[in-house]
Amino acid sequence: MTPTARYPEPNVIRFVRRFFPKPGRMLDIGSGSGNHARFFEDEGWVVTALDPDLRCRVHSYVGIGPWLSLYSQLQYDLILDHNTLCHLESPPYKNIYRALSDAGAFLCVHPTDETWPGVGIGKSYTRFASEHELRESLKPFRDVRIWRSSYPDFKDHEISSWVAWGWK
Repeated sequence: MTPTARYPEPNVIRFVRRFFPKPGRMLDIGSGSGNHARFFEDEGWVVTALDPDLRCRVHSYVGIGPWLSLYSQLQYDLILDHNTLCHLESPPYKNIYRALSDAGAFLCVHPTDETWPGVGIGKSYTRFASEHELRESLKPFRDVRIWRSSYPDFKDHEISSWVAWGWK
């Protein structure tokens, strides 16, 4: 867990407050320390937090792969992926689309192909995507928006991420 992982990402908070005036049902894929899950529960959301790491016992424990079979009958107003699906070679975007409610949104944060590659050290696989590659991955969704966010890490390496969302 990085020092900033203790707090919810401001871009995520802004997105949710802008597009969801009333809380609903949220799925937090790769919930890690639970920073987003706890924040949005406090805001009135019903949150399912999933993470494959046993040390991340937030609200429930389910590996990223099996979550679809366990939770596919639920419909989520918002599905959040904050730098988790980038560690899968074939992220289940079509299944995420199916798990959304009729007016649901998928919000993801994903490393760009311009970020410092050291952020992937120690991870078995990390996909650094161009904007075009990410847009292609998000084809099931409508009205996809993507923007680049960057910041220096604690050693002054440039970390850049795509913040993207799409609607069902």
